Amino acid sequence: MLVPVAIMLIVAMKTRDIFKAVTVGLVLGTATGLLTGLIKFENVIGVTDGAPTGFLYDGISHMMGTVTLVIAVFGIVGVLRGTGVMEMLVDRLTSGRLASTPRGAEAAIGIGVSVTTVLFGGVNSASMLSFGSVADELGARVGLHPYRRANVMDCFALGIASIVPFLSAYLFIGALLTTGYEGVEPLSTFTLFPATIYPLALTAIMIISVATGWGRSFEGTAGRVETASIPTVQNVE
Repeated sequence: MLVPVAIMLIVAMKTRDIFKAVTVGLVLGTATGLLTGLIKFENVIGVTDGAPTGFLYDGISHMMGTVTLVIAVFGIVGVLRGTGVMEMLVDRLTSGRLASTPRGAEAAIGIGVSVTTVLFGGVNSASMLSFGSVADELGARVGLHPYRRANVMDCFALGIASIVPFLSAYLFIGALLTTGYEGVEPLSTFTLFPATIYPLALTAIMIISVATGWGRSFEGTAGRVETASIPTVQNVE
């Protein structure tokens, strides 16, 4: 099974397209499994007692909730753009003192996506889809490179906002998984919170990065990365 994985990694690095890489990996992995006898065709797609089975069906059915949410979010963003609300929101943010500088824009992106993540119960995929357009506009207006805008938004969304003990879906699921074991006390979300080292450390690193400018880059001509200074208005796309 190492060959399909290696090919998938090569496709990912060559094309920089996660959808192509995952598709290639899925097709080759399934073919390899069938040819070597590791899986049977009914494990891929089949019918048992009149009900569809197989990992293709399970994958699609388990993702339908997320797909529906994403479609709804894009619809909401489209309405906000069409009515001018998105532009008004960005104008209000950039006209203030906070988001008028690169550091302030990054802080606004971090605070905004964190609040959105908390409102979504820690589900960062939904929060980034909802706040992504705003973050992109905020960063573009001060010349931040798209990579930097994306990193700031992603990392703050994956940080402490996703593990608020009384709101985080992830911590509630984690606490639920600790119940039902004889002789073992179930863990609460507040007990799990300090053990989530990655989000806590990521938040601290991003706060330092925004405050000091560590890793900050700007968009130059044809999307090139510039780190020395903010590019001129003509160079900002």
